[in-house]
Amino acid sequence: MKILITESKLNLIIKNWLNKNYGDLEKFNRTEFREIYLSKNGRFKIMYNLRGKQLYIVSEIWNFISDIFGLDYEETGKFLLDWCNNEFGFRAKVFYRVNEI
Repeated sequence: MKILITESKLNLIIKNWLNKNYGDLEKFNRTEFREIYLSKNGRFKIMYNLRGKQLYIVSEIWNFISDIFGLDYEETGKFLLDWCNNEFGFRAKVFYRVNEI
């Protein structure tokens, strides 16, 4: 059985999943490097570089979103960039998937 989901519904599902699983990340500022780190259970999940407006997201989150929701690299990155900018007040312009931070 194939289920069709509109783009707006899919975006809402992904956003709700991210909010539930990663909306409570702890924030650590490294002012000497102009970086902000977000962690969960003592492990860094996201890093934002203020100077370069670069967003680094661990593959654990990235791959789950991409694989479960069928998004390609650009779609996944754009969605995560928008979510991080809105959720954490970042102004990121560029995104990267990394194995660890």
